[in-house]
Amino acid sequence: MSVVDLDYTVAGVATADLPNWSGAMTRLPSDSYLCLRASVDTATATRTLTGLTADVEYEVAVNVDQFEWADEPGTFAVAVEGQSVTLALGTSTVTFTATGATADLVFTIDGDTSWGSAYVYLNSLVVGGGGGPTPGAIVVTGSTSHLHDTVDIVETDGGALLATLPAYVGYTSTALNTSEDGRTAFVEELRALLPAFNYNPAAHRIRWNGTLYQSDGPGMLRRVRGRDHHLTVPIKAVAG
Repeated sequence: MSVVDLDYTVAGVATADLPNWSGAMTRLPSDSYLCLRASVDTATATRTLTGLTADVEYEVAVNVDQFEWADEPGTFAVAVEGQSVTLALGTSTVTFTATGATADLVFTIDGDTSWGSAYVYLNSLVVGGGGGPTPGAIVVTGSTSHLHDTVDIVETDGGALLATLPAYVGYTSTALNTSEDGRTAFVEELRALLPAFNYNPAAHRIRWNGTLYQSDGPGMLRRVRGRDHHLTVPIKAVAG
C-alpha cells in the first residue's frame, strides 16, 4: 500500500505537493524538484502524512538530486515518529511504526549556516507500507505541449496523488452498424488524451474536474518517429 508516491521531476507534481508542506520548502521555477532552503537561522520543513494505520510499519524513501552550498551534505536529515535518517545523494530510507492515522515528516539541518544558505533538492518522496508493495513513481515518456487542461493520476488503492499531467478530456463519436436494416448508430465515449507514461489501468485512476474515472478499455499508445508520444485512454466515472 502506498500512502505517498510522488516524482517531483514530473511537470506539475512539485507545485501540486508544495501546499502540503509547511516551513522552508519551496520549488524551482522550472517546476521540477522540491527544494529545502536552510538559511542563516537554520530551517525545517514539515509534511503531514495521512491515511496511516496505527501499529503498521511504513518506510519513507527520499531521493535527493543534489546539495548546494552545503558544508556537509550529511547535516540534512528527515525524521518521523522518533525515527530519523541522514540524507545522502540518491535514496535514503527511514522506517517507522505509525501511532495513529497521521504522522509528521520533518526535514531539518544540523550544521553551521552562519556563512549563508544551503539547499537540498528532492527528486521524489515515497511512503509505503501496510504489507503491500509500493508502486513505482509515474514515468512520463512522451510529450504533448498542445494540451491545455490537466488531470490528476491517483493510486487506485488509497487514492494518493501520483502526478498532475497535461491533458485533453472530451467525447468522441464511434459509428456502429448494428441494426438489421443497415442504419448506423453513434456511441459517445469519453476519452483522456495524455502524454505517454507508464499507465496501469489496475493501479491508476484519473481525476478530472473533481470527478474520479477509471479505464473503460485498453490505453492506446501513439508513437511518432519511433518514440512514445501520447496515450489515449477511454474512461468512465468510478461508481461507488
